Amino acid sequence: MNFVCIRTKLQAIIAMEMIKQGVIGKPYVFVRLFQFTEIEDHWSVRRFYDQISRLAFMTFSVNQSRGLFLNSAIMFVIATIASITNGKLFLASIDLYPLAMALKVNVFAKLVTFDDGTANIQIRSSSYHSEEPLVGDSVKRKIARWLFPEGARRFCRDRIIEHYTIYPHHNNIVDSNKLRAIKVDWKATLQESDISRLDRGVKVVMLGAVYEELLCNGWKELFDKAYIQCDIYLPHPRERRIPADSSKVIECEAPAEAVISFLLHEYSNKVTLLHFNSSVALSFAENTRVLSVNLLAGC
Repeated sequence: MNFVCIRTKLQAIIAMEMIKQGVIGKPYVFVRLFQFTEIEDHWSVRRFYDQISRLAFMTFSVNQSRGLFLNSAIMFVIATIASITNGKLFLASIDLYPLAMALKVNVFAKLVTFDDGTANIQIRSSSYHSEEPLVGDSVKRKIARWLFPEGARRFCRDRIIEHYTIYPHHNNIVDSNKLRAIKVDWKATLQESDISRLDRGVKVVMLGAVYEELLCNGWKELFDKAYIQCDIYLPHPRERRIPADSSKVIECEAPAEAVISFLLHEYSNKVTLLHFNSSVALSFAENTRVLSVNLLAGC
């Protein structure tokens, strides 16, 4: 029995493609990961969750805010069932301490990972590449430091047997011999309701971000200047600060990659992409018709 653990739209889209291509074999159990509550995700994420769920043997949710020990026990059960049924554990989020705890106890668990955006390849200082243990004086953190002196992420990376990437020409969280390319048909994720809101005049696309997570104090000034320039604004699925002027905001079910692919295919426009270090830009890094402008480049 395979287990597929998902907590973002991008993860869900990549996992769905892996299921279609037979990388993730059936039967599988779909594990929906949430930080606090099942309704915290953007409405557009649910369609992709539903697609994975319809093909699953069963679906259940894990609330990550319920504590390290409870979630570690849940992950241990998942890893154990996968092991004894000759299955694998598929996920993208290697920064989960409960995962590390479960893998520490279950030495036979097979971990297969896939991309989670720029954290995998572009931000070398991200938690996915960290080799630092947790800091702090709490009992839980002291236990974590004792179990994982080089950090839980390093431990999880060492346990990966294969990693599937949508960025095949970039370094990733594992050695190249463990990398497997996976191609996503972005345009196929578009809905008619998305297409009806796009037109030939769109040439400058701005992508939203989780602004409270940006390591740049001047992001608001950068945002204001960029928003004036853009034709449309695509919010991030976890964004809380949608612009007060919503005239340029388009909330699509499909990911931003699908919108940009559609504009390039249907209208033959050159597209300028304004973003805050978004993983979306990586999908078009070799496309000469896309001008990527990272607003955080000089921050």
